[in-house]
Amino acid sequence: VGVRVPPFAFKNMKAELTDVSECRKNLEIEIPQEVVDHEITHIAQEFARRARVPGFRPGKAPIGVIKTRFRDEIVSEMMQHLMPKYFGDAVDERKLEIVQAPHFESVDYNSGQALRFKAVFEVYPKLNVSNYVGVPVDEVASEVGDTEVEASLKKLQEDMAELAPVED
Repeated sequence: VGVRVPPFAFKNMKAELTDVSECRKNLEIEIPQEVVDHEITHIAQEFARRARVPGFRPGKAPIGVIKTRFRDEIVSEMMQHLMPKYFGDAVDERKLEIVQAPHFESVDYNSGQALRFKAVFEVYPKLNVSNYVGVPVDEVASEVGDTEVEASLKKLQEDMAELAPVED
Protein backbone atom coordinates (compact mmCIF):
# COMPACT_ATOMS: atom_id res chain seq x y z
CA VAL A 1 0.00 0.00 0.00
CA GLY A 2 1.58 3.30 -1.08
CA VAL A 3 1.39 6.55 0.78
CA ARG A 4 -1.59 8.58 -0.31
CA VAL A 5 -0.89 12.12 0.74
CA PRO A 6 -3.45 14.78 -0.13
CA PRO A 7 -2.18 17.79 -2.11
CA PHE A 8 -2.57 20.17 0.85
CA ALA A 9 -0.31 18.03 3.05
CA PHE A 10 3.13 19.56 2.61
CA LYS A 11 2.06 23.18 3.02
CA ASN A 12 1.33 22.65 6.70
CA MET A 13 4.22 20.32 7.56
CA LYS A 14 6.41 21.63 10.36
CA ALA A 15 10.01 20.46 10.55
CA GLU A 16 12.70 21.89 12.80
CA LEU A 17 16.33 20.91 12.32
CA THR A 18 18.66 20.84 15.34
CA ASP A 19 22.43 20.37 15.09
CA VAL A 20 23.60 18.01 17.83
CA SER A 21 27.12 17.94 16.41
CA GLU A 22 28.78 18.50 13.06
CA CYS A 23 27.51 15.15 11.78
CA ARG A 24 24.58 14.31 14.09
CA LYS A 25 21.23 16.03 13.54
CA ASN A 26 17.74 15.93 15.00
CA LEU A 27 14.71 16.72 12.92
CA GLU A 28 11.46 17.32 14.79
CA ILE A 29 8.53 16.86 12.43
CA GLU A 30 4.83 17.48 12.83
CA ILE A 31 2.46 15.91 10.31
CA PRO A 32 -0.88 17.79 10.13
CA GLN A 33 -4.00 16.18 11.58
CA GLU A 34 -5.79 16.30 8.21
CA VAL A 35 -3.07 14.19 6.59
CA VAL A 36 -3.04 11.69 9.47
CA ASP A 37 -6.84 11.37 9.40
CA HIS A 38 -6.81 10.96 5.61
CA GLU A 39 -4.20 8.18 5.85
CA ILE A 40 -6.03 6.41 8.70
CA THR A 41 -9.30 6.47 6.75
CA HIS A 42 -7.60 5.06 3.67
CA ILE A 43 -5.89 2.28 5.66
CA ALA A 44 -9.18 1.48 7.44
CA GLN A 45 -10.88 1.14 4.03
CA GLU A 46 -8.16 -1.32 2.98
CA PHE A 47 -8.66 -3.26 6.22
CA ALA A 48 -12.44 -3.28 5.68
CA ARG A 49 -12.01 -5.01 2.32
CA ARG A 50 -9.87 -7.78 3.82
CA ALA A 51 -11.06 -8.10 7.42
CA ARG A 52 -13.41 -10.72 8.76
CA VAL A 53 -15.46 -9.28 11.59
CA PRO A 54 -17.94 -11.47 13.49
CA GLY A 55 -21.52 -10.42 12.72
CA PHE A 56 -20.66 -9.00 9.30
CA ARG A 57 -20.14 -10.54 5.91
CA PRO A 58 -16.51 -10.45 4.72
CA GLY A 59 -15.66 -6.98 3.50
CA LYS A 60 -18.97 -5.46 4.69
CA ALA A 61 -18.06 -4.24 8.20
CA PRO A 62 -18.56 -0.48 8.76
CA ILE A 63 -15.45 1.72 8.82
CA GLY A 64 -16.18 2.78 12.41
CA VAL A 65 -16.12 -0.85 13.58
CA ILE A 66 -12.91 -1.49 11.63
CA LYS A 67 -11.22 1.62 13.10
CA THR A 68 -12.17 0.52 16.62
CA ARG A 69 -11.35 -3.16 16.27
CA PHE A 70 -8.04 -2.73 14.42
CA ARG A 71 -6.98 0.63 15.91
CA ASP A 72 -3.44 -0.39 16.89
CA GLU A 73 -2.70 -2.04 13.54
CA ILE A 74 -4.09 0.92 11.58
CA VAL A 75 -2.11 3.48 13.61
CA SER A 76 1.06 1.39 13.27
CA GLU A 77 0.64 1.14 9.50
CA MET A 78 -0.08 4.87 9.26
CA MET A 79 3.16 5.64 11.10
CA GLN A 80 5.12 3.23 8.89
CA HIS A 81 3.82 5.07 5.83
CA LEU A 82 3.93 8.70 6.87
CA MET A 83 7.02 9.01 9.07
CA PRO A 84 9.61 7.92 6.45
CA LYS A 85 7.80 9.90 3.72
CA TYR A 86 7.77 13.16 5.67
CA PHE A 87 11.31 12.62 6.93
CA GLY A 88 12.51 12.12 3.35
CA ASP A 89 10.71 15.25 2.17
CA ALA A 90 12.16 17.34 5.02
CA VAL A 91 15.68 16.04 4.24
CA ASP A 92 15.24 16.75 0.52
CA GLU A 93 13.94 20.24 1.28
CA ARG A 94 17.06 21.00 3.32
CA LYS A 95 19.37 19.23 0.83
CA LEU A 96 20.96 17.05 3.53
CA GLU A 97 23.07 14.03 2.64
CA ILE A 98 22.25 11.42 5.27
CA VAL A 99 24.61 8.55 6.07
CA GLN A 100 22.02 5.94 7.02
CA ALA A 101 18.35 5.52 7.87
CA PRO A 102 17.14 7.64 10.78
CA HIS A 103 16.15 6.47 14.24
CA PHE A 104 12.63 7.67 15.07
CA GLU A 105 11.94 8.54 18.69
CA SER A 106 9.61 10.64 20.83
CA VAL A 107 6.64 9.59 18.70
CA ASP A 108 3.54 11.42 19.93
CA TYR A 109 0.13 10.63 18.49
CA ASN A 110 -3.36 10.75 19.93
CA SER A 111 -6.48 10.16 17.86
CA GLY A 112 -7.67 13.35 16.19
CA GLN A 113 -4.34 15.15 16.59
CA ALA A 114 -1.23 15.79 14.54
CA LEU A 115 1.56 13.20 14.53
CA ARG A 116 4.80 14.48 16.07
CA PHE A 117 8.12 12.67 16.12
CA LYS A 118 11.86 13.22 16.24
CA ALA A 119 14.24 11.67 13.73
CA VAL A 120 17.86 11.27 14.84
CA PHE A 121 20.33 10.75 12.01
CA GLU A 122 23.85 11.46 10.80
CA VAL A 123 25.00 13.41 7.77
CA TYR A 124 28.27 13.41 5.90
CA PRO A 125 30.67 16.04 7.26
CA LYS A 126 31.42 19.10 5.19
CA LEU A 127 35.05 19.02 4.15
CA ASN A 128 36.91 22.20 3.30
CA VAL A 129 40.03 21.02 1.53
CA SER A 130 42.36 23.85 0.68
CA ASN A 131 46.01 24.28 -0.14
CA TYR A 132 46.30 20.79 -1.59
CA VAL A 133 48.19 21.79 -4.74
CA GLY A 134 51.81 20.69 -4.57
CA VAL A 135 51.34 18.10 -1.83
CA PRO A 136 53.57 15.13 -2.67
CA VAL A 137 51.77 11.85 -3.23
CA ASP A 138 53.41 8.45 -3.58
CA GLU A 139 52.11 6.57 -6.56
CA VAL A 140 51.32 2.98 -5.77
CA ALA A 141 51.70 0.63 -8.70
CA SER A 142 49.85 -2.63 -8.58
CA GLU A 143 50.32 -5.46 -10.98
CA VAL A 144 47.88 -8.30 -11.27
CA GLY A 145 49.19 -11.59 -12.53
CA ASP A 146 47.37 -14.24 -14.56
CA THR A 147 47.11 -16.56 -11.55
CA GLU A 148 45.31 -13.90 -9.49
CA VAL A 149 42.88 -13.23 -12.35
CA GLU A 150 42.19 -16.96 -12.72
CA ALA A 151 41.68 -17.35 -8.94
CA SER A 152 39.21 -14.43 -8.89
CA LEU A 153 37.27 -15.82 -11.85
CA LYS A 154 37.13 -19.29 -10.28
CA LYS A 155 35.83 -17.78 -7.00
CA LEU A 156 33.14 -15.85 -8.89
CA GLN A 157 32.09 -19.03 -10.70
CA GLU A 158 31.80 -20.90 -7.42
CA ASP A 159 29.88 -18.07 -5.76
CA MET A 160 27.41 -17.79 -8.64
CA ALA A 161 26.96 -21.55 -9.18
CA GLU A 162 23.60 -23.13 -8.41
CA LEU A 163 23.09 -26.70 -7.37
CA ALA A 164 20.33 -28.41 -9.30
CA PRO A 165 19.30 -32.06 -9.63
CA VAL A 166 20.42 -33.72 -12.86
CA GLU A 167 17.83 -35.55 -14.90
CA ASP A 168 19.17 -38.69 -16.56
